[in-house]
Amino acid sequence: MSEPTIEPTTEPTDTEVPDTGGKDWEADAKMWKALARKHENGFKTVSKDLETLRASQMTEAEKAIAEAKLAGRSEALAEVGPRLAKSALATAAAKAGVSLPDERFINYSPLMANGEPDADAITAFVKSLPKSNAPEFTQDVFNGGGASGAGSKVKQLTRADLANMTHEQINAARDSGQLNTLLGIV
Repeated sequence: MSEPTIEPTTEPTDTEVPDTGGKDWEADAKMWKALARKHENGFKTVSKDLETLRASQMTEAEKAIAEAKLAGRSEALAEVGPRLAKSALATAAAKAGVSLPDERFINYSPLMANGEPDADAITAFVKSLPKSNAPEFTQDVFNGGGASGAGSKVKQLTRADLANMTHEQINAARDSGQLNTLLGIV
């Protein structure tokens, strides 16, 4: 099959760029944006025309191959897409510091666009989740921290400290929470 040849146009272009001398940079920026949009739209039109031309010149076998590729891609994305959305959602929730509801209550289809995770939809969903109200605890459980909070601000005593203390001092230390680590109360 021979490829169609596209002849370059010899028409004059109307993209003459006026020179503003670089004094009005905002006007220059707007002008270049407008030119870029114009050329982008022209490229899209020509690309569509080229695809139409290629499609019209395909043989039946080539059309069948193209349809099979499209069907395979769609099937693969339908299978893998929800997993991608799930991981993207988990990542976004972890970054935002929120907890996700149980997985059976999450519908992943609105979080996808064209078989792939939709970042805007995921961000909107994560923002709609309530912030976690879990209290923050120190992780230094050997020095009085931990979930119980008992003695989290109190210096913990060691066995060596106990060797030099009287019974009254040990009882006072236990009452004040200085022995919580040794007693296993954390």
